[in-house]
Amino acid sequence: MNVLFLPIEIKTREFFPKLFLISRALKKNIDCFIGDKIAVNRAIRYFKKGAYFHKSINKKDNAYILDIKSKVDTYISLDEEFGFATTNKKQLKNYLDIRSSYENVKNVDRIYNWGKFDQSVWKKKYSPFTSKFLISGAPRLDIWKKKIYSVIFKNEIHDLKKKYKKFIFIPSTFISSKKKLNQMIKVERQITKKKELLKKRINAKIFEFKLFNEFLKLIRLLSRDFSDLNIVIKPHPTEDPKDWIKNTNKYKNVYIDTKFELTPYIAAAELVIFNSSISGVQSVLMNKKTICYSNLRQKDSLRSFPNKFGVICKSYNSLKKVIKINPTNNFNINLKEIKKRIHISKKYSSDIILDDLIKNFRFNKKCNKKKYLIFFRINSILFKIDNFLNTVFKYKTDNKVELNQPLQTMKEKLGTGINKNEIDLFFKKLHYTEYKTLSYGKNGYLIYK
Repeated sequence: MNVLFLPIEIKTREFFPKLFLISRALKKNIDCFIGDKIAVNRAIRYFKKGAYFHKSINKKDNAYILDIKSKVDTYISLDEEFGFATTNKKQLKNYLDIRSSYENVKNVDRIYNWGKFDQSVWKKKYSPFTSKFLISGAPRLDIWKKKIYSVIFKNEIHDLKKKYKKFIFIPSTFISSKKKLNQMIKVERQITKKKELLKKRINAKIFEFKLFNEFLKLIRLLSRDFSDLNIVIKPHPTEDPKDWIKNTNKYKNVYIDTKFELTPYIAAAELVIFNSSISGVQSVLMNKKTICYSNLRQKDSLRSFPNKFGVICKSYNSLKKVIKINPTNNFNINLKEIKKRIHISKKYSSDIILDDLIKNFRFNKKCNKKKYLIFFRINSILFKIDNFLNTVFKYKTDNKVELNQPLQTMKEKLGTGINKNEIDLFFKKLHYTEYKTLSYGKNGYLIYK
């Protein structure tokens, strides 16, 4: 039984795009397993074949990739950290020094690219493996399409509009405390060996901390001058929302909200204000009124590409005027510029990836599922019993220690976890019913036709 394994690390970023990918996969007779890394690795040990779709091939992931490759037929990757948003090709090359390695590119089977820009850098850096790179866009782009997001986020958009009425949305991708800044600089010193690159990356982190403080000033002024509007801030998953709360709780019309994925906030807002975030590009592609704001010099930013879009304001007075005259995007000009970096077409990115799996990795071959599913159900029950006994009696099992687990806690990365009701609700919104779901321990589900 060939299965497409889809590990989730940051739920608010990855869950809905991967569920959409699954909805397209099922229509092509590809069965999928979605869950946190522990659940997915557990399922791989059962199926012992399929394709593992990961978010990156980090330099430090070599042992992990080899371990997974020993269990599955195909290892594919698409970088979720928006390397294409770096300022230029040199910075993307430096970024890939950390996010990839020669050995990892050699060991994986396919690396999907957001567009021509990042593909050209990947190919030049890893010229012996040019055939491994394929432009696909990303499943995240699929849910930015109005016909998709207006359906799957209908309730969330309604709830946000009902709660906040007319609001300005500020998506944060900053560093929100001096403590966090020091932690990130410490990590940079550990992973970045080239002195020149290390200096640039540290300066970039300092710049992101300065942006946080600059936006705190901006929020104070917006709260005062636009009391008829609410201001909703969504911190990045790597930020601590408490940093925002303690700095904004004195403003009556400012709210910190991390409940949903980014898309419904953009869809529900009157206006989006951002800096150095791909959310600015998303906002423009969703044809939302968008302002890029900062009076800081951008020379230290390593991801300034998004700052080309929307209405660019370098002072509060200019931003204030723009808000009052009700800004609009020059959508066609922005789209032309965005297409230089991101592959945008009528075809879903999910379908490009799945069609590649079918064509080049023979992935939808028919097999006898019945036997696999019978033993899968039995194995799932036995695992749940074992897990329950382990919880009660605290005995040590012979389960292998999972490799490469994230440093942040599950609560920080996955919130309330992954549950069947969310999966069913998603497919219900798409009016898709031709599937079945089987759980396999905590936070893991086989979804098949």
